[in-house]
Amino acid sequence: MSDVHSKLMRSLIEEHACGRKTVNGSESAERACIIDETESSQNIKVVEGVGRVFSHAIEREQGQFFHQCMQYLSKQELENTLQEFSDFDRKMMHTKHQQIVEKMENDR
Repeated sequence: MSDVHSKLMRSLIEEHACGRKTVNGSESAERACIIDETESSQNIKVVEGVGRVFSHAIEREQGQFFHQCMQYLSKQELENTLQEFSDFDRKMMHTKHQQIVEKMENDR
């Protein structure tokens, strides 16, 4: 991997670590809101922070990293990765839609 891609990968890993800390903060804030509703402004700040961290990281990953790093994978590795993503996405969407249908049925 090139030095540029290695440096970018390390930077993205650090951003993900920061994002996880922010998400953990949102979980703590959510628990605080359940106990004391006056803490909702803290929860809003944490959620806004999560949005900023992840939107920036996603832009960098997609625009500066993933496409350029495809050159390091063989054709078979790329095909396998695409298939795994497709399988994951299909399962995730199926689960989400199933939950929506179940909620609608329970709300009748």
